[in-house]
Parts: sequence; C-alpha cells; structure tokens
Amino acid sequence: MGKLLHVLIIEDSVDDMNLLVRKLRHSGYELDYEHVETPQAMREALKKRAWDVIFSDYSMPHFSGPEALKVLRGSGIDTPFIIVSGTIGEEAAVTLTKAGVNDYLLKDNLSRLSSVIEREMHDVVLRRQQQKDETELRNLRKAIETSGDIVFTTDKDGIFTYINSEFTRVYGYTHDELIGKVTPRMLKSGLDQQEKYALLWQKILNKELVKKEFINKTKDGRIVYVDVSVNPILDDGDKLTGFLCIQRDITNRKHAENQQELVINIFEALNRHEEPLAVIRNILTMIKNYTGMEAAGIRICEDEDCPYFVWEGFNDDFIKAENHVCMRDTNGNIIRDEHGVPIMKCMCGKVIRAETDSSKPFFSQSGSFWTNSALELSANMAKEDHVTCAAHNCTVYGFESVALIPLRSGSRIAGLLHLSDRRKNCLSRDLMVFLEGIGSSIGISLTRKQAEADLELRARLLDAGTDSISLVDLNGRLLYANETMCKLLGYQKNELMLMNISDIDSQQTADMIGPRMKELIKNRNAIFEVEHKHKNGSIIPEEIHAHVIELNGKDVILSVSRDITERRMIEKEKMKLQEQFLQAQKMEAIGLLAGGVAHDFNNLLTTIKGFSELAMMKIKDTDPLYGQMNQINLAAERAANLTRKLLLFSRKQPMKLVPVNINKVIDELLKMLNRLIGEDIEIVTEFSPDISPFRADVGNIEQVIMNLAINSRDAMPDGGRLLIKTENAVLNGEESRALSNARKGRFVRLSIEDNGIGMTKEVLVHMFEPFFTTKGIGKGTGLGLSVVYGIIKQHDGFINVYSEPGQGTTFRIYFPAVAEQPREETKKQMSLQQLQGKGERILLIEDDKMVRNFAVTILEENGYAVSAVENAAEAINLFKKEKGKFDAIFSDVVLPDKNGIQLVEELLTIKSGIPVLFNSGYSDQKLNTHALKKIDAQFLQKPYTVIELMQVMRKILTR
Repeated sequence: MGKLLHVLIIEDSVDDMNLLVRKLRHSGYELDYEHVETPQAMREALKKRAWDVIFSDYSMPHFSGPEALKVLRGSGIDTPFIIVSGTIGEEAAVTLTKAGVNDYLLKDNLSRLSSVIEREMHDVVLRRQQQKDETELRNLRKAIETSGDIVFTTDKDGIFTYINSEFTRVYGYTHDELIGKVTPRMLKSGLDQQEKYALLWQKILNKELVKKEFINKTKDGRIVYVDVSVNPILDDGDKLTGFLCIQRDITNRKHAENQQELVINIFEALNRHEEPLAVIRNILTMIKNYTGMEAAGIRICEDEDCPYFVWEGFNDDFIKAENHVCMRDTNGNIIRDEHGVPIMKCMCGKVIRAETDSSKPFFSQSGSFWTNSALELSANMAKEDHVTCAAHNCTVYGFESVALIPLRSGSRIAGLLHLSDRRKNCLSRDLMVFLEGIGSSIGISLTRKQAEADLELRARLLDAGTDSISLVDLNGRLLYANETMCKLLGYQKNELMLMNISDIDSQQTADMIGPRMKELIKNRNAIFEVEHKHKNGSIIPEEIHAHVIELNGKDVILSVSRDITERRMIEKEKMKLQEQFLQAQKMEAIGLLAGGVAHDFNNLLTTIKGFSELAMMKIKDTDPLYGQMNQINLAAERAANLTRKLLLFSRKQPMKLVPVNINKVIDELLKMLNRLIGEDIEIVTEFSPDISPFRADVGNIEQVIMNLAINSRDAMPDGGRLLIKTENAVLNGEESRALSNARKGRFVRLSIEDNGIGMTKEVLVHMFEPFFTTKGIGKGTGLGLSVVYGIIKQHDGFINVYSEPGQGTTFRIYFPAVAEQPREETKKQMSLQQLQGKGERILLIEDDKMVRNFAVTILEENGYAVSAVENAAEAINLFKKEKGKFDAIFSDVVLPDKNGIQLVEELLTIKSGIPVLFNSGYSDQKLNTHALKKIDAQFLQKPYTVIELMQVMRKILTR
C-alpha cells in the first residue's frame, strides 16, 4: 500500500480531475481526496480536515486559482498550494509565485508531480516547526521578563550574563552593575552555613538540578528569603557552559509562616488540658526561640503582687532581686501608700498598673515599655521618669534591649511578658505589635480557667449546632473550624486545619471570591453564597455570614455558614413550577383568543360555504358560474380548516373519543406519511407489541403524527432518519417531577425523533404558540405545533420536547392508558334525495342572521317547514303560541339572552319528547355534554355543509 495522501482538488472539469487522480495513484500514493468547485465548498472542506496538498485549476467558470489561494491564505492554514493548468503565461506564473503559490504544473506535463509534492510537504513541515519554535521562544522570553520570579544566568565561572526585571526589583542592582562583572556571591547574607554553599556547587558542577532555600541580602542590606532552583546549562556536546538560576522571594511568607506558626502553637498550647505551669513554660520557650532574645520571663498577677511564674535566661540573683514587683519591708510585708495601695517598684509596676504615657517614646499605644538601649535611655530620661526606673536591675545586669508587655484580658492586666538581651537593637515596632497580640492571647488564657465551664459549654454548643463556624486569616489559612464544618465537608479536624480555605472552594467560588473578599474587608461584614468541595468531590452550596474581627492585632475572618442544598433544590423546583405556570397561562390566554376568533369566523364560513354549495346544486357543472362558485367553496373549506386548527389548539373542537390502538393508527398512516415526507427521509418504526389502548379521536391523533412528521421533514432538508416509537410507560412521583406538566400514572408514550437541525432554547420557548414559525414567508401557517399542543391537552395528555442545535429533536407524548379495548365501526353513506324532509316543522333558533337565513334555505328547499327566531325570548313566545307543535328543535348553543341548552330544557318542560339538534362555532364550557345526553340531543359543528345538516336532521327525526 502506498503513502496515504489527503488531497483537495479545485477543478471544474471532471476529466481533468480524474487525470490528476490517476497520475497521483500511478505515482504510488494512496488517495483520500475531495473535489470542490466553489469558494464556499472550499471553505467547508478546509474546516472539515487538514489537507496534505491542494491542487487548483488556474481558471474556472465560477472560481479561479488566485481566488482559491486567497481563500486558503485567509483561513490561516499553511498547506502547499499547487496550480495545475492547461496553459499559463510567464507573467501569470510570476504573479502567482509572488502571491504565494508553491508551484505550478501543466496538465499535459505532470512528470514533476511526485517530486513537487514531496518537496512541498517537506518544506511545510520545516516551516511549521520554525514558526512553532519562534513562537515558543517569544513566549518564553516574555514569560521570563514578566515572571514574578527572579531569573538570572551566569557563565561557568559564575559571572552574571543575564538578569530579569524581577531581579532588579528585589535586589536593587541594575543590569550595568552586574552583567559580565560579578558573581552571585555578592548576594550572600552570611546567615547560611558555608557547607550549604559547598554542597550547592558540588551538585551543580556535577550537572545536577539543585533546589534549596537561602537567605540573601539586597543592595541596601535588607534580608530576603528566597526559594532557589539552579539548573546547569549544557551545550550540544553535554559540556557545562553556565547556570540558570530561578529564585522566588518568600520573605513575606517566611515571616508570616513563622508568626503564624507561633500563633498556632501558642493557641494549641493554651487550649491543651495540661498543668498551667507546663503550658506557660512551653509558651515562654516558644516566644524566646522566636525572638532570639537572651532572657525571658512571665509574671502572673496574684493577690496584690505579680511575681515571676516562669523564666529562662535570667540568673538566680536577678530573679531573687526582681521576683516581687511590690516593695516590701525587712519583714517581707508589702509597703503601701497613704491610701493603702501597694507601692510597686521599677518599670514593671507602671506597665502592670497601666500607668504609661504613650506620648513618650519608650511606651507603646498598648501600654508596653520597650527600648533597644537601656543604658542610653536611663542616661537621657527625665528626672521624674528616672526615679521610677532607678530601682530597675535590668541595667545593672547589662541588659540593653528590654521589653515589658502587659498580658491583657479585656480591661484587666493578668500578668507581664518580660524580654531582655545584652545586645542592642533586638526589638522593632512591628515585633512589639505582634508580641502585644501574643500577650493579649496569653492574658486571656490566664483568666480562662475562671470561666472554663462556661467556655466548655459554648464549645459544645458550637459543635452541636447546625451551622459551620470557622476562623480564617486574610491569606485564607484556616485557624479554626467547628465539628459541624468538619462533618459537612467530610474531613477530620486535624486535616482541615492544615488546609487553606481555597482548597475547599469550588471553581465557581474561586472565580468570584476576589471581589467579595474586597467588599468584606471594606465593610467589615458581608453575606454571600459560596460553593465548597466535600472530601469526596461533591459540591455543597452554603450561605455565609462573614465578619472581619481583630485577633492578636491582625484582621481575621469569622464565618458562620449554613448548608443551603435543600433550599436551592426548593428554589429550583419553585422556579420550574413558576415557569410552567406562566407558560400554561400564556397558552390558555392564546387559546381563549383563538377560540373566540374561530367561533365568529365559523358563523361567516357556514354562510359562505353553505350558499356556495346551494348555488352549485342549482347550476350545471358546465356553467362558468359553477367553477367560480366552486372556487368560493374551496376557499371557504381552506378557511374552515384554519379555524379547525385554531379550535384544536384552543381545545374547543368537539371530539369523538374511542379506545384506540396507536400501533394500528400509525400503521394505517404510514403510506400517506411516506408520500408526505419524501424518499430522502427514512421512516423507522418501533412498536411495542403489547401497547395499551387509550381514548382518542383517531382523526386528531393522525393530525398530531402528521404535523410532527412534517416538522421533522422540514428540519432535515438534506434527508435523514425519522423514528416513530410506541411504548408503555409508568411514571412515579420522581419521574413525573422531572418532566414538564407531567403526573403519576400509566401512559402510552409516543416518541417521534429526527436527526435534523434541532432547535435553540429561544425557539423551544415559543414553539407551541399559534402563528410562531421559523420558516420563510408562505411556508406554513405557524399552527402545526399549536394544533399538536391543543389536541394533546384535549386528550388529557402532555408533551415533552428534547432538542439542541445540530442534535436533532425528540417529541415524547404521553396519553393516559385505559383498559377498554378498541372496537371496529362501520359507516353508511346516504344521498341528498334520501335525506329529504316530509314537511316536518322545525323550530330554528340562531342569533346570526346570515347563518339563520342559510339554515332556513337548506331546510325549506329540502322538504321542511321552518319557523326561525333570533333569540331565546322569541323562541319561548313562539313555542308557547304554537303549543309546542314542532317536530324538531334546531338551536345555537350561544344566544345573546340565554344559553341554548338552558332554553331547550325550558321548552321541553312545556312539551317533552321533541328531538333536539344543537350547533355552535366551538365547543367549550358552554356546551354541557351531560345536559346533551340528558335530553338526548345531537351536536353539529360549524361550519357545516348541506349534506351534514340533512344527515343529522334525518337522524334525529327517524330515531
């Protein structure tokens, strides 16, 4: 088998195309080709698949080679384009080459065909690869320059050869300061061990990838933490030529992590049920390690004094001298002032008593004392402050950096955190703020035991409640989650506490949460809905009440959320029911309008059609007037069909309901359907052999099938497949709720399915409305599907439609199944001569003058004596006057002064036993079928024909 070649041929001559195909096959190619002749066909072919080569004739009646080339270039597709022409001038060839034609061949000399194909296919591969490489290179350079990471390269000796803009932003060095001059050693901070650098060089010189964290310094001496990845750069011979280094600035993250870790560890320690001494000692160790201070201690206020509870780094002499804050006499008793208040010594006393002045530089707004040089502060302190501080032994023991932080519990100070170091400048304002937050947490914890039972109860209430409660920092890190939240999301608490809130956000929530968070932080509270992911991947919708609160001097988010899955389901169901109700209201309103129009129109049609029939009966069919009257009659019949459709839609068309077998109805209709649909559409039937019967008007059911078949035919202009399927269906509560307008029960399901163009959602909304159509002018009345809807509703059924553009349409119709089996009926036809009257007296009640005159004319010309009135009052007077001596009563159902049925019931009380015939333009609530049966009356639908009226009249008179 030869090489498979996908070829698009643009050629108007079939012979020339076949010549090219033979030549290609003779050259050893296995062909997959398509032949087109127009620009549109070429565009569709280009969309359909990728072609290896395109051959085009130079000149064609409706297309040309240059035009085809223009279409190809406009598509952006890079495919070899070769002109194959009978003749082509040198000037044209040059023009084509400049325009981008890859080559041209003469039809009578295709010897170069194979070599041209191979060359062009090879060239296009090279072009595509080059374009790809260039694009990737541009994208790579752009990505590096706009990257949030620090990127630089060096030669094999470590000299800088490239730095990106992020390098300059973070480290402060410019391109001219570094490139070709220095090595990255200048970035060393001295805080990393030398062995760490030695191991780095050992690995990268061994051509290994290295990933580590380093502590570097910037041009201005600032410390930065970086996550470093170093890659060796190798030439084609695998020789080391340099290094690529990618760094990420993680300074903020490190600081935040360290602080967050300390906060979490302290919180965990404070919440452990351990001996208070062990807890406080553990916390003190954590604070001392975090700050790097030489000595640390915690005083706990008890009774009137505030002695050290735990300490590290202070020697015994210091603790012995400074243990008590209250001054004591030689007997160890507390010294008091004239008011009996204990006198406290040194700066610790002022902080514990909250006797600080934030206007002075050594006091903070939160009442802490701090200095980075105690000796200098003591030397420069005002006399009154120096007296207060004179007894402080910190300076005696050489401590320079000193911090005294109150352990607050609300307005009460429960103790003191004391940090000291002989080094200067160990403290900063940010560190003090952070430690004050820690101090508040410790202070709160120290008083917690007094309300431990209450807190335990509250904790249980939080976990037992139905709402999820969480505490999250502004970076999304979960600080707290109650048991309800853990159970809702399927996680253990220890799992959840290691996660970021973004880990449980659904994609939809992740896309919208940014603006919501900005609003929350701005307003300090917000209510919104989110979707969270369960551990098993399912989505849980929640309504969140979020508040921004301060914790340890930092804003955190307290959230109370509730699972609203059930509420959303109820809202969705409510919306669905509302849409169904509005649609039903709309269809009912349209139906009322359609029925009213049809009723009035039928009165006119009865007269037009009736008198035209009478006229045709009185003239010969050779008379020119006969043809003209026949055209009037045909037009009236078409108008009658239109009103019949309106009545079917409005469910006011009377029906004769009998048990039917839908399989038999469709089977008898298939021959007509095949003629109606056409040969290019295949009709497939799938009948359930044990199909249940249902009560129906056979003619109307045939109308439903034909209308839907026509709809499918119009949706498949290029042919297709039409499936007609029947089956029994039992709908339970859940299944019926899933279908529009459905209910529970046993049904016969009729499905009509096509593989046509389908419908959009916009079309589906309006498809059953009268006169709505997507067809062009003159192509249908727009009543086809409206009639279907009306008939189905009149049969107490319902319909569901499934359709998408390009995916075809499926109509599923449900009719209530019955146990009663179908029966065969026979009809006997009679001629007009056989239906002649014998002088019987008829009382005619009709409010429409034209219809009344028409009925009188028919009856009188066919042997009946007619007394006609236009309303109920006249009818009663005449009936009484004639003492009821009538052989039949012929009445309209709707009269201006009384309902026709009520009128006849009143007349029959005067004289009973008279046959009754009703007629109307429609049949709705005004036509009481129970009353008709009670008085044994017949019904005739307008517009009626001469023969129809005579048949029914003869029937009621001869019963």
